[in-house]
Amino acid sequence: MPMFQFQLQRRSVLVCLTLSVVVCAAIGSRSAQAAPTRLVGVACPSASQCTAVNAAGQEVTFNPASPGTPTPITIDSLLTTTYDSLTSIACPSVGQCAAIDAAGQEVTFNPASPGTLTPTTIDHHGAIEPGVSPVNFLVSVACPSSTQCTAVGYNGHEVTFNPASPSTASTMTVGSYQYSYKSVACPSITQCTAIDSYTRRAVTFNPTSPGTVTTIFIDRLSYLGSIACVSITQCTATDLSGYEVTFNPTSHGKPHPIKIDHGCRLSVSCELWSVACPSVGQCTAVDNGGREITFNPTSPGNRTTARIERHSLASVACPLTTRCVAVGASDRPVTFDPANPQRSPARSKTLTPMVTISQGCVLRHSTSRR
Repeated sequence: MPMFQFQLQRRSVLVCLTLSVVVCAAIGSRSAQAAPTRLVGVACPSASQCTAVNAAGQEVTFNPASPGTPTPITIDSLLTTTYDSLTSIACPSVGQCAAIDAAGQEVTFNPASPGTLTPTTIDHHGAIEPGVSPVNFLVSVACPSSTQCTAVGYNGHEVTFNPASPSTASTMTVGSYQYSYKSVACPSITQCTAIDSYTRRAVTFNPTSPGTVTTIFIDRLSYLGSIACVSITQCTATDLSGYEVTFNPTSHGKPHPIKIDHGCRLSVSCELWSVACPSVGQCTAVDNGGREITFNPTSPGNRTTARIERHSLASVACPLTTRCVAVGASDRPVTFDPANPQRSPARSKTLTPMVTISQGCVLRHSTSRR
């Protein structure tokens, strides 16, 4: 996981969910109080609008080409325990976003005018055990339409809901391994694919009609990190060893992982935490070393790699083939053209100005670009 070692214990995996939020804290250079405000997810419904969320329950909406200094707004005020945190966001339109948290809740809002919000519990399964994180730990959400979203978590469930009436959410068990679902993508309202990091499988299902699922073993080399599906027949997943694997989620083939991240160092591994695919011929992944890797998923041999941030990156969104936005351990998003990443990326200097990073935070990886 992002603390440089992926632990097999399922409960330990939960603690690592905040991704890049804990990178500096893990090496003793950022206070635990400051860590929750790191950006953990981003969604861009258009080329001129993105919304990012942090672990402290706040969202911030900005123009990626000119971020400026927008004010973070609290959208989840019910984060009360050590393990609570916003974990993922999806925006099916410029006027609607849905975010989920580690307590099994979701909150839907208009990023232009969030107003006063009350999160709704959509995953009622499981219970909080003394000293460990909640079982209903939602980690990823995808919204193929403004009336349908699907979230997955480490409890082996998928939860499908209408953001307008989330209390009517339906839940389906799509795997028997608890705490292992890491990411979900829904290219249509009748098809979603989630990756099971623990067993290295992709599980495809119809969220509107729970029934038979299609399970494919896709990665024999490492634990899975993220998935993006550009169509119902093409998905691309990344893992925590620098590999990508592109496959047809409805076919029982034998996908072959291909190494795309060669920027590993002794102190920083090639953990590809997020991937976005704006077209069938282009995907961009980001890793825990601040690098972006852009490649053709149908022919990943030719790829572009660049170091765009000094800190770990946790999430990436690409509204265009010429524009991507990444967020992570830094308090600011990084906007870049994946076709020309060597160009200085656009950054906001004070996008989330509510935290002071400790001067003791020492990055032990190279500052050179690749």
